[in-house]
Amino acid sequence: MSTSRLSAYYIGTYADLDLAEGDTVAKTAGRLVGFRLGDAQHPAHSRENTLILTDCGADRADTLTWGGRSADMLASLHVSVKLTYTDRKTDTTWMIVLQDDAGRVFLTPFADGSEFSEAFVEKPIQTIEIETITGEHYRAAVKKLADQGYVCFGSDTRIETPDGLRKVVRLKPGDLVNTVDHGPQPIRWVAMRRLGPLELRANPAIRPIRVKKGALGHGLPERDVLLSPQHRVLVRSRLAMRMFGTTEVLVAVKSLLGLPGFEVAEDVGGVIYVHLLFDDHEVIMADGAPMESLFLGTGAREAVGQEALEEIRAIMPELVDMMVAGNGSPARPLTDSDRAAEMGQIHRQSDVALIAGF
Repeated sequence: MSTSRLSAYYIGTYADLDLAEGDTVAKTAGRLVGFRLGDAQHPAHSRENTLILTDCGADRADTLTWGGRSADMLASLHVSVKLTYTDRKTDTTWMIVLQDDAGRVFLTPFADGSEFSEAFVEKPIQTIEIETITGEHYRAAVKKLADQGYVCFGSDTRIETPDGLRKVVRLKPGDLVNTVDHGPQPIRWVAMRRLGPLELRANPAIRPIRVKKGALGHGLPERDVLLSPQHRVLVRSRLAMRMFGTTEVLVAVKSLLGLPGFEVAEDVGGVIYVHLLFDDHEVIMADGAPMESLFLGTGAREAVGQEALEEIRAIMPELVDMMVAGNGSPARPLTDSDRAAEMGQIHRQSDVALIAGF
């Protein structure tokens, strides 16, 4: 059992968020959109409190302690928020909403040292306004995670957009991202999932893989990148042509383990994974290297879960129906893990870069 102290903002008690149903769906979570905390007379920074989160192990829910009262954590979700500082400048970032079984709801920043947690310590905050919810559902606080088809970027990854490089955690539905094949394309759906130390220990198959700077060749990626094991990177080479009949293929990074610059990130205590979904499966540039967006194949559909899949279906029903029917087309041929690993070793033995021409 361990405890963590979190900076948090109490935003009220919501006893009607499906607390009695015993499931993970909160159909009224959307009412949080538009909620604003703080004003000029009572700024948000003056309402910051300390929330104690106790990890009670894998067999029971964590507990939240605030105001001298403890209660089991019922659920959590991610929200996009607009911060207005006391100097009237603004920023958009992400926060976590936590709810306990007493109905109390808290907003808390990510405590991972990334850019979107730094936004809360730069200067005093006057107001915090919830703009969007990543999913119209709460996900269970304690849940066994799927380890197949989990295609995500680590939260610190920088994505190429028409406005320059942007942290993946700063991107929202509607934002434009540069794609290799179709130019700037709008994001249709974004989701995030935070995995702590216990979840990573219980599910080692989803521990992130670090792709080190230059591991793909020609200085790419331009900095170290964390990816989920199933996330695919583009390989472009003559060796790919010899093995697969095309110069460009998509390869899961787990298949490249053992090559220089590819390693399981054992030193990471936790990770925030981010999904990006477009109208089509796309190749996008992440820290200068070509990598895939979310492709809703069978494994990915199982990984995101039925609730998230229904949410995506509401936004883009034709895509989901096409993928379920097995008619979806990947942006590049997808390689099986054994042949991809074999190709990686041949690249290593031949001293040939995995990427040529980017």
